[in-house]
Amino acid sequence: MMDCPKEILTEIQTDIDAFILKTNSNWISKDRLHLPPEQGGLGAIKLETYAKSLRSSWYKILKNGLWNDILMAKVNHQENICFIKEKQIHPMHIAIRPIARAFETLQACFLKTKDDLITLKKPLETFKAAIIGRTMKFVTEENCPYLYKKGGISEFSAFDLTNQESIATIPRCKSNEELTKLLCIENLPFWEKITALSKTKQYGGKLLKICLLRAI
Repeated sequence: MMDCPKEILTEIQTDIDAFILKTNSNWISKDRLHLPPEQGGLGAIKLETYAKSLRSSWYKILKNGLWNDILMAKVNHQENICFIKEKQIHPMHIAIRPIARAFETLQACFLKTKDDLITLKKPLETFKAAIIGRTMKFVTEENCPYLYKKGGISEFSAFDLTNQESIATIPRCKSNEELTKLLCIENLPFWEKITALSKTKQYGGKLLKICLLRAI
């Protein structure tokens, strides 16, 4: 899972490409060389992509052990470890940081998806929904701490804040009781709870409008 020196990776990739091409002349572009046949390529292996795929696939075998404990210390729900970023992993964990970096590659692809439902399920911190003065800012732990529970990662999406029965018609936020349970703020003092609910519903409403506009 650890990083291979770029020089070695490049040398191995060059040898693989040369073996496939069987010539010193470039009769096919490097971009097409690694594309799948159905897209007009040769389907040759690209080591960097293959390595990222292997690291990302580690998610499927996440059950227990030290690596599991380190990643689960960042989130409340196992399915959300794919949103952990490399910078959120301590530098001493040199074997886990490349895995988190591979997760970030998946995140980038996921965030480009324009499917309506997927848009609703994108992390809140990827949207400018926080109203600071007259400016729209990205949701952060500083401007909406109630949406961040562990490890500086927001595990909530617009979908989580939405009354699911209303998604097919006019999406609206969950009730105060549902949001209180979702945010785990039952034991907060009354005014703090009201503030948390007010901000969350404000941001949630804005996020729903953003998601609906993006989905159109």
